[in-house]
Amino acid sequence: MKKIITAVAAVAMATSMFAVDFAANVHGWTDLFNMDLATDGAKPSFMGVRDPFDRKFAWSSTGIGVSFNGDKGGASFELNGRDVAVENVKVYAQPMDALKITVGAIGLASNCETIDYTKLSAYEGKEGWALDITPIDGLSINTMLVTGEARGWGWAFWGKDGKIGETVAKIGYSAGFGSVFGLVDYADPVTTMTAGYSGNVAGVGLFCDVAYTMKEKANVVAADVFANGAAGSLGYKAYVKYARGLDAKTNALQAKLLLNMGIGSGSGYFKCVIPDAFQEKFPVQIYPGYQFNIGCVSVDAGIQFNFNTDADANAGKGGAKSLSVPVVYKVSL
Repeated sequence: MKKIITAVAAVAMATSMFAVDFAANVHGWTDLFNMDLATDGAKPSFMGVRDPFDRKFAWSSTGIGVSFNGDKGGASFELNGRDVAVENVKVYAQPMDALKITVGAIGLASNCETIDYTKLSAYEGKEGWALDITPIDGLSINTMLVTGEARGWGWAFWGKDGKIGETVAKIGYSAGFGSVFGLVDYADPVTTMTAGYSGNVAGVGLFCDVAYTMKEKANVVAADVFANGAAGSLGYKAYVKYARGLDAKTNALQAKLLLNMGIGSGSGYFKCVIPDAFQEKFPVQIYPGYQFNIGCVSVDAGIQFNFNTDADANAGKGGAKSLSVPVVYKVSL
């Protein structure tokens, strides 16, 4: 903790001589009502706070986020709502437009859909060093070096056996046709290679990724496709992800659909998630809801039906049935 506070204080002092933008928010996710429909005699619960470490839904964890951004550097961190622990501490310096150095919480990822914010390949929530370079317009080079023993960014990059903890490199290029990238993650004995494209095709936002994970007797090929567009006043987002084990039993197909339309001063939506269409008990989540803003407060309220899924619709373990009324809120300060 002392190391984290010192790092943040150092950046705050260093940037005090320049124009610094300060931003903070309070965010949370509460179930106003929750009912287990699969267990006889189960009683409903009220005002339950969901796990603050559940980060599958963007900012839908419970806590406080703070960030400082200046001309040449900045910092950010979060306080979670369960044990008031400081997490996701990040300090960065940008001595020139083409170079950015980050210390602390780092991450690289492939394309990301915006229904539940799923990525085909993501290496986030790590601690270490990151270097982002933009040598020419359109070309980006991102590298990430994770500390070996997960003891913080101030420790050596190698573990007890002398192996580097994890190294990730991503090279991307953007032009009129869209963006392409290649990403390699090395964390002995597992290596993952990912390639992807994102752009706009005939007025529809589109991306596709392919990933190959290499591990002894556990090689997996995965692919995903995401489309985002509108038909008149109806907006839509659709996502499909497939994973197949070459020498293992992995064989999963996930599908998501989100429809939304402006209603009054907000937006009504209907979301359907199938965690794994290949499961014996076909799991599905149905989630109608409404999003709106009141000044600096953003609210997302809906009714969530889970059939043959566990509480987390993304896990896809199968079995439970439940009904809940979640409310996600964010107050920007």
